[in-house]
Amino acid sequence: FGAAEYVWDKFNSPQQRFQTGLPAIDELTNGGLARGQVGVIAAGSGVGKSMALCDLAAEAARGGASVLYINCESEDYELQARIVTNLADMRNDRYRALDLEGLKAVHERCAPYKVVVHDLLTSARPTDLVKAVEEFRYKFGHHPDVIIVDYLNELEPAKEGKNDTSYSTVGKNLKDMMKLAKRVKAALWTAVQFNREGIKKGKKGSAEGPDATHIAESIAVLFKATLVLTLNLLHGAEEGTDIGYLDVRTEKYRFNSARPRLVVKLEYQHARLTELSEEDALMKRAQAARGTSTVDPKKQGQMPSVWQEARAQRKEKLAGLKV
Repeated sequence: FGAAEYVWDKFNSPQQRFQTGLPAIDELTNGGLARGQVGVIAAGSGVGKSMALCDLAAEAARGGASVLYINCESEDYELQARIVTNLADMRNDRYRALDLEGLKAVHERCAPYKVVVHDLLTSARPTDLVKAVEEFRYKFGHHPDVIIVDYLNELEPAKEGKNDTSYSTVGKNLKDMMKLAKRVKAALWTAVQFNREGIKKGKKGSAEGPDATHIAESIAVLFKATLVLTLNLLHGAEEGTDIGYLDVRTEKYRFNSARPRLVVKLEYQHARLTELSEEDALMKRAQAARGTSTVDPKKQGQMPSVWQEARAQRKEKLAGLKV
């Protein structure tokens, strides 16, 4: 065996792991995604994949990590606005309304955080990811601590085969990302789209949400990735247009059999995710199940009250049984 000090350092050094900001996931992973590991977020269109990736970028930067955000889909200034407003704790619409001097002041506040957004909108292959990482190293003298690729489905295969499909391409590109993360010793996050059936199950009115089986090329993703999370919008639980709620399921973590499921608050104007307490998560799931805008646990007919009443009746019934 190697030295115990070496193993202890790998497990416990804050420089080896990068927190997500979601306590349940950070607890599961013993402090976040580690260097050389790959995390995948799966969701339907418009659910919040890019928002989640922006939040992960801001959280890593807030913890002192250098972040390379490789953009394959959106405009770079849109992503920068999301990350800056998250770090500066200000609304996106307020940020957009600032004059030039105001923008300079906000950017100066965020200057200590090292986040670089690199555009790959016209052509994006795994080899282009490698070039972007090496450009970062050339500019800053070291490889990024965290790499974020937004997102996996937008990448073209390194080598095209006549039998390639969009799903098989996902598996091949994810394998190349794993090699990149291990070579440069960075934690890497990316996102993947649900397949058609998954998108259908994630729509409002569906009785059953999507899961790992609805990820494009699910076998390859689940086999290769270190951590896989699925996001599903809780329809009916939102608060106006600024705040939504996501049901987050852990579909895989390679080093732990636990599969925590949580509800996170998504603040669209801050591109920020916040994990809810178990009690609040229960309320939001009940709210979404009923399709109501508010849930009062003390009000007759609301789902949490029904559960509480049923539990009280069962407890009373059990107390009356003779042993």
